[in-house]
Amino acid sequence: MKKQFKSLRELFSLFALSIVLALLFAPLPLICVEVIMCLDLCFAVFILFITHKKKEIDLIKFLHLIQFFCVLTCSASVLTTRSFLSITDIEDQIRIIVVIGKWICNENCVKGFFTTILICFIILDFCSRHIQRANDVFEMKRHKIEDDLYEEIQRKVMEGEISEQEASEQRNKYYDDYYNNKYNSVRLVSVGKILTDSIKAFISLYIITVAGGTTLGIIELKLPWEEALDQYIMLSTGYLVFFIIPFLLASLSFRTKSEIFF
Repeated sequence: MKKQFKSLRELFSLFALSIVLALLFAPLPLICVEVIMCLDLCFAVFILFITHKKKEIDLIKFLHLIQFFCVLTCSASVLTTRSFLSITDIEDQIRIIVVIGKWICNENCVKGFFTTILICFIILDFCSRHIQRANDVFEMKRHKIEDDLYEEIQRKVMEGEISEQEASEQRNKYYDDYYNNKYNSVRLVSVGKILTDSIKAFISLYIITVAGGTTLGIIELKLPWEEALDQYIMLSTGYLVFFIIPFLLASLSFRTKSEIFF
């Protein structure tokens, strides 16, 4: 029964990943793009909620959630970038994106561009430090549990509570748990790096969409270069900030309480 459940869970994960990757290629109406953006934000809030609501969570399940979130967000970003570059009238763009872009740029595209870059690097630095802190706490707790367990085995042997054979069996289990926890620690670092690298990729994508959008506005829409630059910096800023917020929420789910992943 457990094997069947595990196979079913793996098939569901594969199916969900297939749907996410399909977003990269499937042409969707704007309303569907808005729904996907809202779902992505809600997913980040959900991850943050469950990690702070529960006293303990399964580390492997948590890491799978973060990995799936990164794939979903990156896919949704590519989808929305393709959509907003194909829309010629700014009035047809997603309203929340326009509002965010205008608020940050404040009718000055140069200020808006560098303000957005600064905001993203601040968030990137915070996320990196927070995830590193969570990993350090995990490592300290892991070493403490392993040391206490090993000392407990030694104490039982000295007091005659268990035989040498039983102690040997417990030590073997201790070593198995040690290497499993060590592997989990490496995975925690790797998934944290995936999340921070995704933020770096979004910053690069921001610069590319600004350049690509401006070129599109000048060549295809016959806009003056100042108007094209202003319009596509504003739109790119709105999209970037909207997608960076879920990454910030996801990074906060790496709690720094020592018992969270045990």
